[in-house]
Amino acid sequence: EFPLWGPILSPIGALYGWVMKVRRRRFARGGSSQHRFPVPVISVGNLTVGGVGKTPMAAAILTILDAQQNKCVLSRR
Repeated sequence: EFPLWGPILSPIGALYGWVMKVRRRRFARGGSSQHRFPVPVISVGNLTVGGVGKTPMAAAILTILDAQQNKCVLSRR
């Protein structure tokens, strides 16, 4: 265990909390737009880049879904 994790990560956590608070306020005031799709949307992702299994998970979800359903995969590079 690394004893300095708390002091190192605490300022980052405080900054993240502040950013999320500002973001929530913007959404509450209508300053940020949201888009509602007329169909269900499944989002697969996380903050980690590469090698954590997002692509295999998306492929597994596609195979589980009914073959009669129209599906679309979007990827941001």
